[in-house]
Amino acid sequence: MKQVFTLAFIRKENQILLARKLKKIGAGYWNGFGGKVEAGETIEEAAIRECREEINVVADSAIHRGILSFSGEAYDKPIAVHVFEISEFSGTPTATLEMGEPTWFALDNIPYDQMWEDDAYWLPMLLEGKCFRGAFEMDEEKRLVRHKIEVIADNELRRFN
Repeated sequence: MKQVFTLAFIRKENQILLARKLKKIGAGYWNGFGGKVEAGETIEEAAIRECREEINVVADSAIHRGILSFSGEAYDKPIAVHVFEISEFSGTPTATLEMGEPTWFALDNIPYDQMWEDDAYWLPMLLEGKCFRGAFEMDEEKRLVRHKIEVIADNELRRFN
């Protein structure tokens, strides 16, 4: 059985908010905000909660944009990551013990070279307002071995909400 996670990206105008992961898997990378879905919450509730916990931002809602599957030597078991876009929020992004240096990046200046390798394949789709599904296999060093990504209709994501 797959572990289920969320990953949310906060946008305003032509910028995206990223922060540096400080702990655990992905430490040092720029990323969005997310984590495991807890018992009794929907994936949207989990995405909103993670934004509040990780950078003190309260999201009004989250738009489900994609689902990504990760497998391979880098993982004990496969994981599913539900990706969300947030544009309505309140609060000032602040660093926490989990995420440091919250920074707004222009959409044409995203630091892909300091992010997970797979982000460059699907984040542009999110930024274009598309829905997507992808599968990524990683080696033990968490390098991309193979991938498949496709644009899908938004109603294909509705069954997960």
